[in-house]
This record gives sequence, C-alpha cells and structure tokens, in this order.
Amino acid sequence: MVVSAAATVEEFSRVMMDDLFVAQDSRPTQVQPVDLSCLAPFDRGLLVIVGLVTQFIEASCLEPVAVIKLSQVRERLSIADPWLQAAPGDSIVRRRVILKGERSDRTYALGEAVIDPQRLPPSLEERLDTGDEGIGRLLRRTRVESHGELLWYGQAVPDLPPELSGLGDRPWLTRTYRLLRGGEPMMVISEWFQKTPGGDVVQ
Repeated sequence: MVVSAAATVEEFSRVMMDDLFVAQDSRPTQVQPVDLSCLAPFDRGLLVIVGLVTQFIEASCLEPVAVIKLSQVRERLSIADPWLQAAPGDSIVRRRVILKGERSDRTYALGEAVIDPQRLPPSLEERLDTGDEGIGRLLRRTRVESHGELLWYGQAVPDLPPELSGLGDRPWLTRTYRLLRGGEPMMVISEWFQKTPGGDVVQ
C-alpha cells in the first residue's frame, strides 16, 4: 500500500481498507458503507483485527469479557457457499456467540461462524464442541496455524437473538472474514459491533 503523505483522511482510509478487505465489492446488499473518519479508534480497531477480538476488547476496556455460546448446530448447506468453498449438501457447523463484559454487562459483539468441520484438526473440533471460548483463543490453545483473510465491512442491522432484543434495530458495524489452513477455508466469520457513542471526528 503506497499513499501520498498529502492524501486526505478519506483518501488514506479508502486505500487502506481496500488493501485490507479483498471482497468489499462482493458484500451483501444489506451491508452499507461507513465513514471510518467518524468512528472511534476502538471501533476502527475492531473492524480490522483478526484472531484477537476478545483480548483487544479486554485490553481496551480493562474488564474480562465472557464468550457466551448462543447456539451451535450441524446442518447441511442448501446453497453453495463460495467463501467457504462448500457445495450444496455439504455438512457445516453454524456457531453463534455474544461477547459480553463481565463487570459492565455491556454487549460488545455478536458473532456467527460457518465452519467446515472436515477441515478442522481433531483437537480444535473437540474444543469447539465442548468449550465456550472464542475461536481465536481456541486456535492459540490448540496451536492451529491459520491465516485470516478480511472480506468486507460496513454497517447493517443485525438479526438479533432474543437475548439482545432490547438493543433495538439501529445499524451496527459489521465485518466478515475467513480463516484458512493450508490454503483451504476452515470457517467464515461475521461479526457485529455496537458503535461507540459519539464517535471520533478525524480532521
């Protein structure tokens, strides 16, 4: 990424995000553009960090964050998933969690992972079935080497579970990325984050 020092904030942010997110033009229609310069630094960090989201929140907010598993079901795809490189009828695991501050009770994030269990090492598959830890932490504990590829980002109204119905229908920040192992996608993860009130106007 080469950007002139004379570039405006808007020009720099566009070039930076285009360099990071490889499929921004393929984002779903409900994912609308977002002006990075009006977001708080905490929110901008959440959009681009891969694999350390829980730890990033804990370090930023100085409180432990609980990963609460809402659901984890095995099902078969009804249509192909090109980002998971999976065909109709393939078996997948759909996992949904929320990240919640243990002291503040603040909901920091909602996440959904679509996982190809055939591409997981047994140690990771077992921990996903039995544990309540975040995927990034599980990858480190099981020493699974993976590569994160950011796909798209923006803002959208999430399909909130009943546990979060009181948070209303306003747009949340969202991003989607996938984790690859040996060149093959293990999972595609979409996350939603509430915007920090007030934002941060960058001059």
